[in-house]
Amino acid sequence: MIFGYVIILYGFIGTAIKGDWSTEAKPEEVEGVIDRCLAIVPELGSKARVKAEISHVWVGLRPGRKEVRLEIDLKTYSVPVAHNYGHGGSGWTLHWGCAKELGGLVIDHFYGKKKAKL
Repeated sequence: MIFGYVIILYGFIGTAIKGDWSTEAKPEEVEGVIDRCLAIVPELGSKARVKAEISHVWVGLRPGRKEVRLEIDLKTYSVPVAHNYGHGGSGWTLHWGCAKELGGLVIDHFYGKKKAKL
């Protein structure tokens, strides 16, 4: 059994097919991902071994935009709405920092900006 994981990077290991919103994994795309993983992590072993160890394949839809929307929206609805979306394939990398930033915006909105005590 292979322990651990390989993080699939947008556009390098994984796939990014504009306009394809299918949630079914295509066999040729899975083969391509395996090939690219083996090219950068040959320690995984043979292609047959890697395929035998795969327990599940899933498709993640990653809508993106030119810029991530990270803000408190006070105009669209009758209540404040916190927006944090549009990361595309970079969501795995960016979500930690964006969530922290948005948390700060929410706290600032509801409690006001606090001055540091020095």
